[in-house]
Amino acid sequence: TTDGSEPAVDNPLATLVPADSGQVAPEAVVHVERTTNLRATAVKPEYLSANIDSQTYLFLADVLGQPELDRDVIDNTLPGYGIEEALLSIPTISLTTATANLFDPTIGIMSHPGSKGESWERATSVELIYPDGRDGFQIDAGLRIHGGISRNDSFSFKRSFRLFFREEYGAGKLEYPLFADTTVSRFDQLVLRASSTDSWAVVEWPPTPEGFLRWQREQASYIRDQWMKDTQLALGQPSAHGTYVHLFLNGTYWGQYTLMERPIDSFQAEHFGGDKGDYDVVHDCPQECGLQAGTFDMWNAMMALAAEGLETTAKYQRIQGNNPDGTLNPDYPTYVDVENLIDYMIPHVAFGADDYPQHNWWAARQHGIEQGASRSAGFRFFIWDQEISNNSLDKMNNASGVTPYEQAVAFNSPSYLYDRMRQNPDFQRRFGDRVHALFFNGGALTPENNRARWKSRAAEIDHAIVAESARWGDARRSTPYRREVEWLADEAWMDLYWEENHPIAIQRFRNVGLYPTVDAPTFSQHGGPIRAGFVLEMF
Repeated sequence: TTDGSEPAVDNPLATLVPADSGQVAPEAVVHVERTTNLRATAVKPEYLSANIDSQTYLFLADVLGQPELDRDVIDNTLPGYGIEEALLSIPTISLTTATANLFDPTIGIMSHPGSKGESWERATSVELIYPDGRDGFQIDAGLRIHGGISRNDSFSFKRSFRLFFREEYGAGKLEYPLFADTTVSRFDQLVLRASSTDSWAVVEWPPTPEGFLRWQREQASYIRDQWMKDTQLALGQPSAHGTYVHLFLNGTYWGQYTLMERPIDSFQAEHFGGDKGDYDVVHDCPQECGLQAGTFDMWNAMMALAAEGLETTAKYQRIQGNNPDGTLNPDYPTYVDVENLIDYMIPHVAFGADDYPQHNWWAARQHGIEQGASRSAGFRFFIWDQEISNNSLDKMNNASGVTPYEQAVAFNSPSYLYDRMRQNPDFQRRFGDRVHALFFNGGALTPENNRARWKSRAAEIDHAIVAESARWGDARRSTPYRREVEWLADEAWMDLYWEENHPIAIQRFRNVGLYPTVDAPTFSQHGGPIRAGFVLEMF
């Protein structure tokens, strides 16, 4: 077939090549002269059919002629930044499926973007194609629409997708080294993230009570969410890895996406060991409280302890599975990894995570002594969907417009633990020490290192963003948003943002007693080798 559908004897759109006497294998010649999604299989009566082989052939001249792309962008690019260069600057994901699976008015997932669950999952072929000819992969998988409000055309025209790798489609897992910064190469699920409020395809909501827009299309960077995840990784904590790709649906260019992990049970097992059945995985409470794996038992017990208050040393140590003196108690479960919680909360506060804390988070805990296994490290927390961040030096409150970032709390969420723990002197000191280590003297959150992580991501899409401009730049206005105008202007603003945000972030921590009001002393040298007779100066 060449229409995306699965080749089969009973498929009226399939080209059948009958076998001859059986002495010679059947042969078909297919002339591929334009963008084509070719699928083939072999069948024999009373035998199982062979696996379907799917191959996508993309011709740039065809892509440039697709009506979904804006000619104003295509015909007005800078030298070296043409659409051809843009499309060849990052890898491509090609999804091939029956057109009805996408657009049929009854069963098409694009026709029913708000529908969720396995009944709204459709079979697809997934190919990773590298522009330099490196070997990618082809695998069959399940395809669903992904996201919350971004499913609605009234909010965004560009959909996010989720891929499911299960045995019913062939291979039970995708096994491929997708991400350069991790050794994990086995995946049950992946997300193709459209960037939502950090994109050009989104609407702008009315101002908050503060008088600020929560996001602006002219600030669309396509970087903010993945930068927050990269930052969590830079702090030495686990987070979802991501990489940029172009997406094609049945040969039609669909835009630039972030291909990324999802911190579900199999993610936990691949990163921390054990089986996926060893984990409790919770997300998005209290707004849409979800249990992805395991039970709520340990989560609820942890929240009950937090509700009793954590201001005393005994209670603070108890939730960590310790005696009052900080030594491990073998009869107490470890409910929370406090170091991880601190590193999780710091970026949300420092960089103004707007759409938080009532949802947009994940937490996971490996079973421990309460099940007779080795001791658990407690619940760990994972940054998620934080593209409304790092976008203002004036906004001081989250989405509510009235609650400062450093005080934002929602019951039954990671922020509730943070809120209860910040009444504890030991936690205050530990948090303040961590802030100082990260924000000063070469720490991971100094302006220089924040900027370096940002520029690394910006360099990845510096060319690719031109293709995104052609595809979605005119989604909300007739004059398309462009790399050379809005995107580079936001890059210039971000280049100055890091130094200017630094004192703002420190003040937020001071506002809630999590960083001293007196500046720490500075030294003439912070670590490293010294020579005999070296004099250390303190200021």
